[in-house]
Amino acid sequence: MTDSSKTFAVPAGRLLSVAPGLPVTDMARTVGHYRRLGFSFSAPGADSLAGAEFAIGERDGIELHFALKPDHDPATRATWVYIGVEDADVMGEELSAAGMAQGRLVRTTDYKMREIAHIDPDGNLLLFGSPLPPAPRAAAGEAAAQPGEGTRPLADSDRAAFELLQAVKRGDAVQLTQLLAEDPGLASSWVNGCTPLHHFADAPGHRPNAAAVVQALLAAGADLNAHVRGSWHHETALHWAASNDDTALIDALLDAGADIEHPGSSIDGGPPIQSALGYAQWAAVRRLRERGADSGLSHAAVLGLTETVTALVEASQPRPGRDDICVAFWNACRAGQLAVARYLLAQGAELDWAAPWDGSTPLDAATDRHQRETTAWLHGLGARAETRS
Repeated sequence: MTDSSKTFAVPAGRLLSVAPGLPVTDMARTVGHYRRLGFSFSAPGADSLAGAEFAIGERDGIELHFALKPDHDPATRATWVYIGVEDADVMGEELSAAGMAQGRLVRTTDYKMREIAHIDPDGNLLLFGSPLPPAPRAAAGEAAAQPGEGTRPLADSDRAAFELLQAVKRGDAVQLTQLLAEDPGLASSWVNGCTPLHHFADAPGHRPNAAAVVQALLAAGADLNAHVRGSWHHETALHWAASNDDTALIDALLDAGADIEHPGSSIDGGPPIQSALGYAQWAAVRRLRERGADSGLSHAAVLGLTETVTALVEASQPRPGRDDICVAFWNACRAGQLAVARYLLAQGAELDWAAPWDGSTPLDAATDRHQRETTAWLHGLGARAETRS
C-alpha cells in the first residue's frame, strides 16, 4: 500500500520545527565559528558557554543543537544538515563577506536548486539551498517579465529613477504622489538593490513627511517588508529607520503595517530592534520596545530600566547565562547607564569582557560613546581597554 492510498488521522500536535544535533570537539571554537555565520547562542543548563557541554545556535528562526563529544572523529562520524534559505546566492555573498566561503561557489543542481556548501571545524556539512525561480512565461510577442514578481529594476541613470529618488530623498509627498499616479509600478521598483522605501529610510534618515511618503508608496503597491538585494544582510526599511534613530519613520512604517519582528539585521540577522541596539540608537530601541517589539536584557540595560533588568536577572527561569549578563553590561556601559552597569557587575559580569564581534571591552564601549561618568567609574575599578594598533 502506498502513502497516497492510506487514510491518515491528523494528530492534534503538528510538527512545527526541527533542530538537528551536531557533534563538536571544541565548544568554544564551534561557537566562534557559527557566530561568524550569524548565529546567536545559549547554553541551557550551564552558567556560561565557556564550560557548556550543550549549546543551541539560533538564526532566523532555525536552531542547530551542538553537543560536546571529545571522541568525535570528523573523518568517520560527521553529519550534514540542509538549510533552506531565501536566496542561496545572497547566502554565498554573506559567507564571502565574512571570510567563510572556503573557496566554494554557489551552484545550480540537477534538481532545480541553487546551493552552497559549508563545512564546520568538526567536519559537519551545511548545505544552504533555495529553489530556482520559475522560468518567465511570456505571451507571444511580449517581452519576458522582469525578475521579482512584478517589480522592476531601474538604473540610477534612468530619468524615472532620478525623479523618483529626488521626490523620495526630499520627502516631497506631493511630487511622489504625482509620479506614482502616472506610473504606480515605481513604488515597487528597485534602484541599486533598494526599494523607494529603503531610499527614504537611508542614512541620515529623518526626512520630512514620513507618514505621507509611506502611505503614498503603500497605496501604489510598495512592499513594506521588502529587503535589500545583492547584500549579505536582509534589512527592511524598518531596519534602516531603526539604524538611524528615526522614530517618526518607525511609527509611520508600523502604523502602515510593517513587520516589527522581521528578521534580517546586519547585526545578527535579527529584527529591527537589534539594528537599533547594535548601532547605539537608543531612541529607536525605546520606541520599538514601546510599540511591542520583543526585547530582552540588553535592551532594558541601554534604556536604564533598572527594575526590568533586575527582574530579568533574578526572576527569569532559567537565569540568564554569564555571557548574556556580560553583553548587557557592555551595552549598559556603552549607553552610560551607570546604575544598571553597577548592578550587572555585581551579578557576575566580567569587568574586562571582550565583545566577540570586535574585541572591545566595556571601557572601550563607554569611551567610544563619550560616556565620561561611566568611563571614570571603570577606570577607578582598574578596567582595561582593548590593545589597539
